[in-house]
Amino acid sequence: MMSPVIGLVAQDETRSALIHELGRYQIDVAPVSFDPEGVDAVLFENADLVSEGEQDLSLFVSGNARSGRKMCALLSRSGERTPEPDGMTLTPSLSAFAQQLRLFLRRSDILAESELRQSTLNSLQSQIRIAKSPEPLDQTILYFGEPGSFYLRMKAAMSDRGYKVSAVLSERTAFEAFRSFVPSAFVVCVSEGFFPFELLDHVHGRTDLKSMPVIAVSPLDDRLPDNLDNIHGLVRLGQDFQKSVRAIEWHIDKANTPEPVAPKECTSPARDKYSGCFSDAFAEAHIKAQVGQARTRNRPLCVAKLEPIGLETRDTVSADQLPLFGSILGSVLRKQDALARLSWSDFLVSLPATNSRDAAEALERARRVLEMTEAGSAGPLSFRYSLLEYSSHLSPDQFWHRVETLDHARRRQASVA
Repeated sequence: MMSPVIGLVAQDETRSALIHELGRYQIDVAPVSFDPEGVDAVLFENADLVSEGEQDLSLFVSGNARSGRKMCALLSRSGERTPEPDGMTLTPSLSAFAQQLRLFLRRSDILAESELRQSTLNSLQSQIRIAKSPEPLDQTILYFGEPGSFYLRMKAAMSDRGYKVSAVLSERTAFEAFRSFVPSAFVVCVSEGFFPFELLDHVHGRTDLKSMPVIAVSPLDDRLPDNLDNIHGLVRLGQDFQKSVRAIEWHIDKANTPEPVAPKECTSPARDKYSGCFSDAFAEAHIKAQVGQARTRNRPLCVAKLEPIGLETRDTVSADQLPLFGSILGSVLRKQDALARLSWSDFLVSLPATNSRDAAEALERARRVLEMTEAGSAGPLSFRYSLLEYSSHLSPDQFWHRVETLDHARRRQASVA
């Protein structure tokens, strides 16, 4: 498993202890003199070190405040009154920093996959169908939580920025709101004692809400659950309210960056005409390109080979079920995952920036949804799969060969109905 690498700006007497604790969260630390462009994030132990640091690092922080290309975080210990330099993410502890870093990297991974997928399509000379742009909608924010002072101040501030802001007080009224409209963003107030898992699971499972950013706001010192897979961004509320509002707006803007192209938007040779998924030609070119990107970005890569079957019969699905299988599975996979048809009875899913443990969890989650989805008279569908994680000693061609020859006998069986 490849760990993220950060630059740590800390006092000499505390640096070793911080490095040791970061290691508990599978985060590696670069040498004292590091290139900010060559790490995944920069963490400052205190605000004084931001201004006292090397000039190149200070210029990087000020430039990053505008671009947001890297995560710059500032430790704000409980009880301390911490200044909030522009472009810095406040974090109350190293465990919270690890959590925020995972969220940031996930967004970066989606953007990297979007750019790489476009490059693969260009190499195959595959055209992208340009859908007619819908009429622009009002910018709307739906807020879930008590409409206290933070909500009222946020509503006023975001209204000045052109947003229409409304609030829901319960999960029931939130469900009703999502039936009537899809907001530009969903802002959820969470705390150590309150985290709406069921509501966020519902939002995460709705394909029509897949592009809606879910932004959690939380008191700075609160400890949150380890699993934040169902949110896109986390804003820790410091003492500077305007900076908290700018952070929310930044997360909304980042959610509007181009998403990876879907197979239905592509033409031949990138799209498989039988299943509506990506083609075998696309899969080979793209997975080889993903190997190069995994090396460059020091990120993991997994590929799964799937055999679609009937949940009850355990037989390979018929030809007329391939489009339905591809459509349902494609809708529940993550934005950055690419589903392709390799042969008559084999599909591939590439899972960039994902280790084997997380890839297996993502596939099991997708399979559970598939098995619960109505699939016509033939009954619910499922799949068997085998999984391969990229090893750095393999060339793109060698890894692709291993993908093609994954052993069917080792596939993980579908759930028992």
